[in-house]
Amino acid sequence: MSAPEVPGSLILPEPEEQKEVDLYKSLKDNSIQVNSALIAIGDTQDKVKASSTGTAGYLDAIVDDSTLEIATNVLQVKGKGIDTAEIADSAVDTLQLAADAVDKTKIAADIAGLGITQAVGGELDVNVDDSSIEIATDTVQVKANGVTTLMLEDDLVFGTFPLTPSSAPDADYEVANKKYVDDNGTSNSETFTADGTFTAPAGVTVVLVSMVGAGGGGGAQGFGFSATGGGGGGSGAYVKLRAYTVTPTNSYTIQVGVGGQGGQSNGANGSVGEASIFDSGGVGITCAAGLGGLGKTATAGAGGAAETNPPSGTTGGGMSTSAGEAGADGGNPNGGGGAGGIWGLGGDGSTTGNGNDATGYGAGGGGGRQGTGNIGGDGSDGLVIVMY
Repeated sequence: MSAPEVPGSLILPEPEEQKEVDLYKSLKDNSIQVNSALIAIGDTQDKVKASSTGTAGYLDAIVDDSTLEIATNVLQVKGKGIDTAEIADSAVDTLQLAADAVDKTKIAADIAGLGITQAVGGELDVNVDDSSIEIATDTVQVKANGVTTLMLEDDLVFGTFPLTPSSAPDADYEVANKKYVDDNGTSNSETFTADGTFTAPAGVTVVLVSMVGAGGGGGAQGFGFSATGGGGGGSGAYVKLRAYTVTPTNSYTIQVGVGGQGGQSNGANGSVGEASIFDSGGVGITCAAGLGGLGKTATAGAGGAAETNPPSGTTGGGMSTSAGEAGADGGNPNGGGGAGGIWGLGGDGSTTGNGNDATGYGAGGGGGRQGTGNIGGDGSDGLVIVMY
């Protein structure tokens, strides 16, 4: 800022004599002091004011003392003096912020939107109901047992007991209905791969029996000028989920059929297998075994006959019964394949030597290939399963 004009009465003409020179110099020096005093006292325009120290000839900057302040003769931004009103849109980004410059104490309360809450210390938390959703070790998760039927879509909610089917289930919700399973299902079983005894547990009056007779053995190779391979053995008959009435704590004898042996000499027939029987001392259920394949004529063994002893009691849902299958005839020169069953695979007829044994349960052995010494494969044993 320029100094005010010195009044014309204080401006002296240039001196001509030495005395005038001295006087001029003295007055000139005084006029400068006077001008300083005038500046300090008289000028109170915007942005400057008379010195608050009271010293003539000095000016102070005018500050609002809320955003700016003077500290030890230095003009500076006041602590916490800047708020959003002083910051232009997009004026501050991460480049203007020092690392860790903004912490939880600088976060305004209104920053927390829907589903977010601000803790007393300033940190932001996800707001959960703690009944269906919880926060466990800093992780948001569905709470154990927090989902109720009211939260599920209608087609995911099972109906009540009136929906329980009276017969075998035929719809998805019926399959999943616990009451039907509790009332009609079987959760225990005993499997017999050799002869044994079944004892009905206390409270059990009906069991479901599934079983298969043994498979027949394959025939040995033929002999003579027109020799052929041996015929394959037949598979055993089977029943599945056959209901049978029992008396609690009573014992029932079980026979598991042994598979027929393959023909062991030139042109020998395979042996017939043994039948499988549940309750062999009573009315019982019998599944016949498969017959053995022939050696001399290469004819396949027939399958076991279907179960013909109707059991006492009621028929279980899903029950089925069937006779066994016949094996394949022998060829020239290969043996015929054994018949497969519901729980077994027939032995392959040989193309190089001996017939192959059956695998699993109730299947026929394969026939031996044409040629001296080629024997038939063995049929596989039967199986009995009791469910209650």
